[in-house]
Amino acid sequence: MGRYDKLAIKEALTPQNVFELLNEWGGEPYYQNDKVIISRTICHNGREADASHKLYYYSDTHLFHCYTGGCEEPSFDIFELTIKVMKLQQGQT
Repeated sequence: MGRYDKLAIKEALTPQNVFELLNEWGGEPYYQNDKVIISRTICHNGREADASHKLYYYSDTHLFHCYTGGCEEPSFDIFELTIKVMKLQQGQT
C-alpha cells in the first residue's frame, strides 16, 4: 500500500470540495466570505435539525473550529471531521 501525504491532501482540497462534503453530510453550509464556510455542528450533532451553524471551516489554515461548548477538542482537520461524522452518522469506528 502506498503512503499518503496528509498535508498535501488537505492543501489540495478546495473550499468547494469542503462545501460539498459538508452539504453531503447534512451540514447545510454557506459561505461567510471567500475564506470561511459555516456549517451545522455535524461534528457532534450528526444530522440533527436543531444543530446550530457553529462549525467554521477556514480555508487559509485548512482547519475547522466548532464554536459550541460541547466540543472537547474544538479545532480539527478534515480527516478528524470525517472520523467524527462517520461515528455519528453511520456508527462506524
